[in-house]
Amino acid sequence: MKKEILKIDKTRPVHYEPDAKLKTSDLFSEMYTVQTAMKEIGENKPHIHSRALWNLGLGYHLKPSDYIDKPFIECEYSHAMGNSMGNFADYWEDFKKYDRLAGGYIWDFADQAIRTKTADGKDKWNYGGDFGDKPNDSNFAFNGVFRGDRTPNPHYYEVVKCYQQVDFSLSHGRIAILNRFMFTSLENFKLRLELREQGRLIESAELDLTDKGYLEKAYVDIPFDIRTENERTLDCELILRRDMMHLEAGHTMAREQFVLGKYNYSSSAPKADGKKVEIKYSKNDKCYVVSGNGFEVKLSKKTGELCSYKKDGVERLERGIRPQFSRANIDNERMAQVPFEWVKTLIGLHAFDSAERMMRPVSVKAEHFGSCVKLSVKWRTKYLSGIVTEYLVFPDGTLSASLTCKNITPVDLPRYGLTFELTDGVDGIEYYGKGPHENYCDRKTSARLGVYRFRSAESFIHDYLFPQENANRCDVRWLKVGGERGVLVTAAGTPFEMSVHPYTKKMLYDAAHSCELGRTPNLTVNIDGRQQGVGGDVPAIATLKKPYKIPKYKKLEMKVILSF
Repeated sequence: MKKEILKIDKTRPVHYEPDAKLKTSDLFSEMYTVQTAMKEIGENKPHIHSRALWNLGLGYHLKPSDYIDKPFIECEYSHAMGNSMGNFADYWEDFKKYDRLAGGYIWDFADQAIRTKTADGKDKWNYGGDFGDKPNDSNFAFNGVFRGDRTPNPHYYEVVKCYQQVDFSLSHGRIAILNRFMFTSLENFKLRLELREQGRLIESAELDLTDKGYLEKAYVDIPFDIRTENERTLDCELILRRDMMHLEAGHTMAREQFVLGKYNYSSSAPKADGKKVEIKYSKNDKCYVVSGNGFEVKLSKKTGELCSYKKDGVERLERGIRPQFSRANIDNERMAQVPFEWVKTLIGLHAFDSAERMMRPVSVKAEHFGSCVKLSVKWRTKYLSGIVTEYLVFPDGTLSASLTCKNITPVDLPRYGLTFELTDGVDGIEYYGKGPHENYCDRKTSARLGVYRFRSAESFIHDYLFPQENANRCDVRWLKVGGERGVLVTAAGTPFEMSVHPYTKKMLYDAAHSCELGRTPNLTVNIDGRQQGVGGDVPAIATLKKPYKIPKYKKLEMKVILSF
């Protein structure tokens, strides 16, 4: 075949991925080589090539001399099925670092689906099996950077960020811009700078750039003082000076953010104002009751939930505050390619969902703690130990809520945090954290720290065509949900992760199409110490790197301040 190709055009290199011993192909390539193998290949080390089911995963041993003169390409990589494409920025750090690594081809561009209408007029995005076809691959073709209607999935923004053709760095009040455009000088762009503090614009500037070519650097002095003790952000955008590349002048071609100073977490802690305020607690057969000036808090002895918070006699909770350790499985976790449910159970796919259902309080206590009342609950369930929730009720009605736990199994813990439901009609979200789009610990390079506002939870979430965990935000300093009947959540010591959904986790579990995912009149608020990443190196398998997993056999802690 190669001989015939070269008869037509001798200048073209030949790529043949099944050439496992690299005897014919001019390129070294694989499908879905995991990100952690990039360094090994980039540095021309021995490598096990072409692991596959048909060779029992043994592959072929390549010596450095077998591929010393061959560029490496991932002919498929970063499988974009559902909530996926974790590690993508890590791949690109290595692609830029090692000349041998020539990039790869994301699988796939768009979710492959057939749209029909339901009886009530909703769009139904059909996949394998929806037409009675057997055998089928279920929703395995929902693996796009874009959805079936060509609207972007959140990982689109990660692709855009990693594909940008300049690199920014900051040192001693100067911005360095490395040009990766092979045929375009930096003088075709301007640098836009914005200095902000919690979303508030403090300074801005637009600066011309000098004539710098491929892999050359331009240096720009920042025209304002960026020294600060408070946390601020310096946003840098490379914008077109004129119409070119089929784009209009002012179009953003690349961006970077630098976080300056430190966030003052102590500012969120409730402070005594010197006034003596009466706060008391009592108990009955069902619960402990803490009451103060204009508020009442109840902790259920039976369920362990902080089951009620009333302010000025008005209930703020539809369902109480309780620990949460599972999430609605993403496509990389639910293993759609495995038809046997017992196999999924054996490998622990449903372990922490089961642990939540079996969780019971073994000790529920209340006691005075200085000028506050402390409510504490010890829990028991399988797979986890040392589960304790504590609520410190301050005289003004503010709550300090904390959770400690430990994963005592080899199964990865999806999350640890608290969840609750607000009352009907509460809507609207504002937060200070990474955004504006959905992000996870292994897919947040494109997300910028800022203050973001959403008029409704509907505009905050993301509807994957196959319903699954979505809408997480990382590095959150504070969160406001709703207005007067809502809640303010502020970080205490460290940032948290969060999501807000107009449906329950069970509804996400049960729905098989986006049109089947209903809505509730009340919002579910999830506050997490951490969620694990989403993965995506290998199709439909969450091959998470260690930094993106939650540690096992180690005490985990989180604390936030709640103001209703």
